[in-house]
Amino acid sequence: MITIVRKDFNHNISKSAYETYIDTFDATTVVCTEGCGGTHTKHGFYKRSYYHNNNKCYIYILRIKCNKCNKTHAILPYFLLPYFLIPISDIINILTLYTKDQYKCFFERNYIYDESKVSYIKRRFSGCVIHSVKNLYQSLYSHLTKSVHLIEIMEPT
Repeated sequence: MITIVRKDFNHNISKSAYETYIDTFDATTVVCTEGCGGTHTKHGFYKRSYYHNNNKCYIYILRIKCNKCNKTHAILPYFLLPYFLIPISDIINILTLYTKDQYKCFFERNYIYDESKVSYIKRRFSGCVIHSVKNLYQSLYSHLTKSVHLIEIMEPT
């Protein structure tokens, strides 16, 4: 997975802003993350769902293919994690509130999340230090020097 981070995207990125960016995305500028040194071409799209403002939303995710090793990669917007419907900002909020034992107030504002989702998130990220995840998330926005920055995301084990 490759995540696209742009300076002009804010935390409440719109679906249309991502889709506009993907329409103009030049895949030939991306060097293969597999180490073969190949460049990419657009390979297709797939429909991906996620939660935003108590609604289930859909977005088309661009897939690119390496011209050298033929591996494919998904180009994810920064607010989504691979294999998660819940945006990273909500995951951080849930984990932060959970550590303060205040997660029930989060349910009152976000009725799409229930205790089973919180338990799943807690189990899934139990090896992560919340402080570190939060700092990493914030540093993505404070240290960007280019208009586009590519970050390799490890697939879950």
